Amino acid sequence: LLTIGVQGQGPEAFIEHQKTGLLVAPNSIEALYITLKEILASQEKIRKIANNGKQYVHRHCTWHAHAQQLESVYKELV
Repeated sequence: LLTIGVQGQGPEAFIEHQKTGLLVAPNSIEALYITLKEILASQEKIRKIANNGKQYVHRHCTWHAHAQQLESVYKELV
């Protein structure tokens, strides 16, 4: 699934615009309209972005990935 988030909000920490999802300007119906229009017009491009997002999540947002990050922080402290 394609992820759409708001620029300057939490999702911007893990969504790279046009690479792993889409970001729209806050409080802008026009920006959302343009983004939705782009989604409908560029199905193949959108599938690629959605797939990149899925791969990102599987690499960086799993319990295993978080455990590895936490372990590296602990090792730096020792």
